[in-house]
Amino acid sequence: MYFKWLLIVLIITSCARESEVKRPIRAVQAPGTECFKDTKETFRKYLSGKASRAAVIQFWQCGKKSLKAFLKYVSDDAEGVYKASYLRDFLNRFYLNSKDLELSAPLFEELMEVKRVFLGGSRKKILRSELEETISLIDQFMFISLELRPYMSVLSVSSSKVSSSRLQQALDKLDWSLKRVALLITQKGSEYSFSHMNQLFKQLVLYFESSTDWSKFVPILAKFKKAFIGNGETVVRNMDWEYVAKVVRVVYGDWLRLKYYVLTPYWYQEPQLKELDRGAEETFAYLEKVLEKKNISQEEIKDLLEAVQSSQVIDLDSQLVLHIWNISVKKFFADKMNSSPFDLTLEKLKGFKRTYRNWIDTQFLIVKKKDRSKSPLWSELKRAMNGPWTLVNDEKGRIRLDGKKVPYTPLSLGRLNVERLFIRLLIQTYAKDSQRKSQIIGLSLDELQEAFQDFKPLLVELGLVKPDDQDYYKTIFYYTNLFMPRSNGDKIVQYEEGIDYLRYIFSGIHQGEEIQKALQVACEEGVSELKGKGFPLACYREHILAGFSQFYENMPFLVSAIQRYKKENWYTFQKILFDVVSKRADRSFVTFSEHKKMVIFLHFLEVLFLRFDQNRDGVIGLKEAWKAFKLFKRFLERLLPNPEIAWPLFTYMLKYGYNPVTEGKAISELRFKNWQWKPESEWKIGADRLMVLRIIRSLSASL
Repeated sequence: MYFKWLLIVLIITSCARESEVKRPIRAVQAPGTECFKDTKETFRKYLSGKASRAAVIQFWQCGKKSLKAFLKYVSDDAEGVYKASYLRDFLNRFYLNSKDLELSAPLFEELMEVKRVFLGGSRKKILRSELEETISLIDQFMFISLELRPYMSVLSVSSSKVSSSRLQQALDKLDWSLKRVALLITQKGSEYSFSHMNQLFKQLVLYFESSTDWSKFVPILAKFKKAFIGNGETVVRNMDWEYVAKVVRVVYGDWLRLKYYVLTPYWYQEPQLKELDRGAEETFAYLEKVLEKKNISQEEIKDLLEAVQSSQVIDLDSQLVLHIWNISVKKFFADKMNSSPFDLTLEKLKGFKRTYRNWIDTQFLIVKKKDRSKSPLWSELKRAMNGPWTLVNDEKGRIRLDGKKVPYTPLSLGRLNVERLFIRLLIQTYAKDSQRKSQIIGLSLDELQEAFQDFKPLLVELGLVKPDDQDYYKTIFYYTNLFMPRSNGDKIVQYEEGIDYLRYIFSGIHQGEEIQKALQVACEEGVSELKGKGFPLACYREHILAGFSQFYENMPFLVSAIQRYKKENWYTFQKILFDVVSKRADRSFVTFSEHKKMVIFLHFLEVLFLRFDQNRDGVIGLKEAWKAFKLFKRFLERLLPNPEIAWPLFTYMLKYGYNPVTEGKAISELRFKNWQWKPESEWKIGADRLMVLRIIRSLSASL
């Protein structure tokens, strides 16, 4: 990106080195003046790696000819001194003699500023000696551009696939080129302001009719330079160019690796991982050198994130990213020796690197399949894998809930590895008990509350929590503790439970987004009337039912159950599901956030039935209820004045769908007492999904 325009500047600058309103030109036609006619096409081909060597040489030779002709045919004002406009007029009149090619005054003025950076002197005037130096520089620029030419398709991401060795060759040549350019500037050059760089890029975008406004990257470069190189954000000083070249090489190399190897469907394969690791280690090495000299302050990070957001290069909420950054440097990778908890220090970078190595080394174990049994990393991942059924994502990111133990795919293991790492960090950061911390066991309710408060902005962004909800951590705790494949109902969120929870959350988010896209088309008019807040309830209910088997094909038992429902049963099911995830009084529409929550909760409901509906008849009978009771026993005992009634209460709820203790109606209390007095042999229960939903709604205030 930045490198492309740097190259363009070098090429054009060679053709335009100062002047203003020229003196009379001798009445002689300058020879070879048609050599610039293919300038724009040559640039486009060069940047995409399609320009021939001959075309590149011809362009540079044309630049040399034009300057030699200028010296030959244009008279100077004083001995060896020309006004800048003389050169512009000469080039436009004899070499760029078409509206499509001529240099505008603003562009030429910025090119003169570039001349000043490389050769010194003035922007308004140019010396004969400077023109002669420029002619000499052209040979060096030509040499650099010819050396880069074989790699331009790689550097401009015009190639669809690039081997690791080819990419490394391209990056090595880019590094060599940037160092040579930096050396050319520092030999005689001067500082260069980011305001001029911004104007130059704007003018180049106009000149080359580019669809991308490259000037939007300049504020990011300025903030990056301030944070990682120092010496302010307004100018690049002469002594800074060597470091700027290094930054451009490292950042551009990371960007290319992202484009070629990471942001692909096959990021988890070994060749891609090796390139990712090579780039990461290179970046860590660069940052270590930076942090040996200076810390990077929270304010500098904030300014950089805001610059990225303002540029709209990527869709970024700078406040949210900064919040996560602050948690990371203050909690995950704390540096007790540093008085400012939010600055990036060398010690914190080492913490980042250790965590990265934990992830990437585990990722290599996944794909290489060697020496797994000896690795504690693999043992930890196995803890995440060893559930009653495998949590494998399909091509749409959904987890299949059919109770089968199918082999894990590399992609699913890659996602599992990320979720494992996050849960590991949470436990190591927030667990107060040393054993739970060191052995990666889990978090208590109070510890989860602290983590929830820190990560609440992210949960709000995901649409899982309302901004004013201070108690959602309790819901997370009980859902994790009761509704996961390995939930045991104890007093902590276990490592395995936390990973399963994340797996189902992200599966639900992916699935919810897919369904949302279809419903936005089906309910387009209603969505428009609601100004994009959600779906009208009637339309939502109708189209969810119509497409249920397709929307929830990853939950075959749920699909079978819903298909057996009459329409009124479906409406009841939908209403109660809505009640479980939302307390909003207005039920005329469903927000996008509520929709996702319902999809996520159906994952939890299916887990419950996969665990305890062992004969797959769609209901939980008395024998199955006893196994489920062992899980829910502690939770129920916490709610009851007399823990001894927990088992009768549990079966009563499975029979009638509500909690009589909290309802407070006399008839309910009498019916419950009658149930208690009955022999268990007379208890007849068969709770289907609708009945279980009723129970959860009845208990939702306690969840």
